[in-house]
Amino acid sequence: MQSKLASAAALKRWYEMAPDEARPVVIQEILRPKPRFSARTLGILPDKELPEADQPLVEHLTPSSDFWASSNSASLIHRYATRAAEPKVIAFLDPVVGRLACAIQAPLLAYVLKDNPEAARPLLERAMEARGKEKGFTACNHSLLTDVGALQSNNVLQDIAIKSLGDSDPEVVGDAASYLKQFGSASAESVLWTRMVAWSERWKGHEKDLQSVPGENMSAMYESAAGSHLVEALGAGHGWLPDEAKLHRLIDLSVTATQKQQAEQFLKTWQARPWPIMFVPVVGQVHIAQFQEASIESAKEKLLQFPPGSAFEWIQFGQEGEQKAFEEVSQFANEHSLKLVSKQQQKPN
Repeated sequence: MQSKLASAAALKRWYEMAPDEARPVVIQEILRPKPRFSARTLGILPDKELPEADQPLVEHLTPSSDFWASSNSASLIHRYATRAAEPKVIAFLDPVVGRLACAIQAPLLAYVLKDNPEAARPLLERAMEARGKEKGFTACNHSLLTDVGALQSNNVLQDIAIKSLGDSDPEVVGDAASYLKQFGSASAESVLWTRMVAWSERWKGHEKDLQSVPGENMSAMYESAAGSHLVEALGAGHGWLPDEAKLHRLIDLSVTATQKQQAEQFLKTWQARPWPIMFVPVVGQVHIAQFQEASIESAKEKLLQFPPGSAFEWIQFGQEGEQKAFEEVSQFANEHSLKLVSKQQQKPN
């Protein structure tokens, strides 16, 4: 494994230093019968699609392939395959949806979703409805919405997530709430409040029933986690901006001590002025108050939800790439009547 990681790092570095020279080698790796690397490594090419990879990648995606080769092929299909490969991908998925390993199923569903959302809808719905180990299902529905959404978000996924908030499986509910927290539009907020109220009414006064006992039925833990995901979605979702009154309501609706602490922390952070902003260079995240945005562009979308004149303080730690990110966000803030100042901090240990 270490040698494989070293090879991947070396290939990426080579491409950064000499892209024209390294490109044929990257393509050769993509076309391997059993790709050694996923799109995390081989997705470095600027091409949106690689038509020459369609047939080899789909042919390599067979039930007899080993897990790593199939998951790598699936990720490369999502990254590079053209729409011409879609019939063969759907033909592969159709008889095995819900039974594939999650790391293979998610990128293939994301690929179909990318260019043909309506063709993806029934496949996604079947994957969400797949239940029962005795039937050979893999329980990927417990993370399917966030797994696919991280690759290819779409209104089809939001429709399924909203429906899944009412699922009888608390793990499905939790994943639906997590998806809506990260990718849901403003229209999803009211549905989450309705589900939170119903969840709170079901468990208020029965807090002890949500305490899991090691070695026994885990359903209590999953139910508690579902409630926590609802709290997190409502208090820190990307698509909406909860005010102080809503955060107080969220505290009142919380049932477990953990949920109450989380909601109270949201309120405390919200009440801080100016609102803090922190940049995480390694992953490119931007934290704005209690909101964790996945990218600079996502952070800009979030800032637009704040009223004009809102004040923010960028907490600087002197890390690589931080100043450039600050300058970009600062310019954006000025263009939209928002106030952003910088505050230098010591580097974290």
